[in-house]
Amino acid sequence: MNRRYLAVAVAAVAFPSAALGSPAPAAQRLEDEKPLRAIVFRGTGTVSIVESGRTVPVRRSLRIAAGATVKVGDHSTATVSCSNDWIVRIVAADRRSWTLDEAGCRDGQKLGTNRIWTYEAAVLADASSYADRVEMPSGPRAGGPDERAPVWRIPGNTAILEARPALAWKPSPGAAFYDFDLAGPGGTLRRSIAAERVKCDASACRLDFPSDWPDLTKAKQTLSIQSRTSPEAEPLVAPPVWLRAVPATEAEALDRELLEIDRLGLDADDPLASALRGTAYREHGLLDLSAQSLARHAANRIAAGETYEAMARFDLADREFSAALDADDPTTRAAAGLGLGRLAILSGDTAEAESRFIEALRVYREMGDSTGAQKVETALAALPRQRP
Repeated sequence: MNRRYLAVAVAAVAFPSAALGSPAPAAQRLEDEKPLRAIVFRGTGTVSIVESGRTVPVRRSLRIAAGATVKVGDHSTATVSCSNDWIVRIVAADRRSWTLDEAGCRDGQKLGTNRIWTYEAAVLADASSYADRVEMPSGPRAGGPDERAPVWRIPGNTAILEARPALAWKPSPGAAFYDFDLAGPGGTLRRSIAAERVKCDASACRLDFPSDWPDLTKAKQTLSIQSRTSPEAEPLVAPPVWLRAVPATEAEALDRELLEIDRLGLDADDPLASALRGTAYREHGLLDLSAQSLARHAANRIAAGETYEAMARFDLADREFSAALDADDPTTRAAAGLGLGRLAILSGDTAEAESRFIEALRVYREMGDSTGAQKVETALAALPRQRP
């Protein structure tokens, strides 16, 4: 099967229409000599296809041609990947139908430039707000403000599949006690434990999820850890993370969506397969799994980097953005520079950030990409200025 067919992935979670991106510049015109086609598959929402005057409900994978219309029901969302590698999202709250044609495909993002992976989406905005509160004077490459402090090894600032995950963190040298706080709608719960009672090896300490803590499916919780060398010592505090466990019904819906993606028969290392799986995970808030899936293919490195950045995993974001600088596509390189500029601000290097932004702006303007240029101009305007 041709991997450049269009695929429509449906989920029951609606996201803001701003995540759809904007029309592409003239430099990225569709290949008119290749007819647009589609493979449509149904997830948990209600989806139908209108083609040649007939309405067909989508129960299994279907192929459609240019001119066909995809319709979504209440609370349904469709992700559309055009045969020319453009991805469009259809959100029921914004619109109920989408037609497969050149104009429709231009209402999305180019696979590899990852326009929809922005902080405009609610789940990423929620996670990225944490990054704004983290003080990183040593920069993302240094691992944090105090390397003696414990560091979480569990995925943080993301939804997870386990309701009561085992706690894991990097050992704090000389620690005699570890204190854990779980803060949520019901208040804050604390568990203090002597370091000698914790199972640790050279790389990580581990502790079973406390029995008196609530199930993480109940609500999003903020998890904090600190270490003390004695009861009176000043604690070393690690930046907190938030966690939310996906309810069983939502996990079942995700399994069905992933099964439909598997039915497309794409290779595991196909960029479209990587993007579709990354989208499915992200729609359920599973940012960690989304980033891992996206990072499997170079075409999706910007998406992976932005997701890691939203999770405050700045070291991994730096890795993905840096690798994307070698991409053949100039807009991908510009997006990588924009990402590295944001990380440079966190590390306090405003000169590097400005240099990255200016180069990205030059490329976006050269390509006629007004949306990308506007993002860089906004970043430049907000750049902290050195005082004389």
